Amino acid sequence: MSTDSLADQMSAAAAAVLAGLDDRQRTLAARPFAGDAARRWLEYRPRRRPGACLADLGVPARKAAHRLLATGLSEHAYAQAMTIVALEEVLDRKEPWRRGRHSGDYWVSVYGDPRGGEPWSWRFEGHHLSVTMTVAGDRVSPRAGLPRRQPRLRKLRGPSGLPAAGSGGGPGPGAAGRDGAAGQGGRRGGGPARPRASGT
Repeated sequence: MSTDSLADQMSAAAAAVLAGLDDRQRTLAARPFAGDAARRWLEYRPRRRPGACLADLGVPARKAAHRLLATGLSEHAYAQAMTIVALEEVLDRKEPWRRGRHSGDYWVSVYGDPRGGEPWSWRFEGHHLSVTMTVAGDRVSPRAGLPRRQPRLRKLRGPSGLPAAGSGGGPGPGAAGRDGAAGQGGRRGGGPARPRASGT
């Protein structure tokens, strides 16, 4: 287990994300920390967002983005977040394929210099999931958008334990679970989480 502080782990993970991008991707992902409105802006609809899109990244850079997300979540919450990401493919079928949703439609951005010693932040965001962490010295402050529960696939299950084809599902815990992918029970770091409603 790493003995580095959470802030140090996030700094190293964010630097690894930026290092794994090409020049065009880095221009999209690396943003100034100044400008509070831009850092707090939240897009819950399935459309372009600030940052580099995971679908455009190679495997090493995409895994670096996943590792950055994992620094801010518990193991259980990270599993929930990845389930929400994967369910974009299920939702696309349920809609049926009208919007072209896909599990790569998540975006990563870094605000400020994670190695510079000044406050900085990072964001991992997509449909139904938004996680933002701000780092100032050793203090990590989460600002999370609550994960949503669409598609809901809890009602019927096939023999494998997975939802059966054609299941309409119900409003049960679903992928988000009780504590959410980035809610009070799933976050890491100091300071109170300040969830904002997101999703459709």
